[in-house]
Amino acid sequence: MKRSNTKTYPFAIGSRGIARAIVILLVLVLIMAVVVSIPTYRYFRDRSRELGCAAALRSARGQVIIAYLNAGNQTSAKEVKAVAALAMNGWDDLCPAGGNVYVVETKGGENEMPYDLVCGIHGPARQRCRLNAGFVLDTVRDRVTEALALNKPLPESVTLTLNGEELTVPLTETPSGWVRGTSITTGVEGTVAVFGLSGRGEVGADTDLPENAVCYLSFADENYCANWSDRTGWTGTAYEG
Repeated sequence: MKRSNTKTYPFAIGSRGIARAIVILLVLVLIMAVVVSIPTYRYFRDRSRELGCAAALRSARGQVIIAYLNAGNQTSAKEVKAVAALAMNGWDDLCPAGGNVYVVETKGGENEMPYDLVCGIHGPARQRCRLNAGFVLDTVRDRVTEALALNKPLPESVTLTLNGEELTVPLTETPSGWVRGTSITTGVEGTVAVFGLSGRGEVGADTDLPENAVCYLSFADENYCANWSDRTGWTGTAYEG
């Protein structure tokens, strides 16, 4: 009886095992490539949107200036918005990233345009925090006023769209405690806001406003915070410096 000359190796990897290992390696390489490319993609996407926003606002400003000069330097903020919207075929999509665009009164000279257009995403950090906080306050007031006028239950939270993103603003009875941006504040991240009503808890005490009127708003983004009450007005790091 002849003995086989074929040797066996208990730990040998067959061709099928090698192919499987290669496939796994290729999948891992692909995953790593995707992970590495995401920040690069986001950078160029955000940069493209920023440049597009700047170009759109520059064009809109040009049309506003023409209208301002044609009107004999007599133009209101409402007219500025109307002119810009007409020139750019819409107001809400001026910024490619969905940023809120605000008409801001400036301290221009006698022959200078007294208004400017500022984006809630791409404008100067402190200014956009103030503008976004003011927009949230106005929206919350409108929702509460509407509920009171229609004899509906007062909202326990208000959901709105800010800079293309959904933001839920809950009702609070105590101060938020936010004194700086969320990037250095524990327990919160991104953009956050809360509001208070007169007669409701600590934030609603000692106010001259009618009961259930909006008397408090606290707003913070990653960089700054803006807090408002009917007693103190606007305060916070967005108003410092």
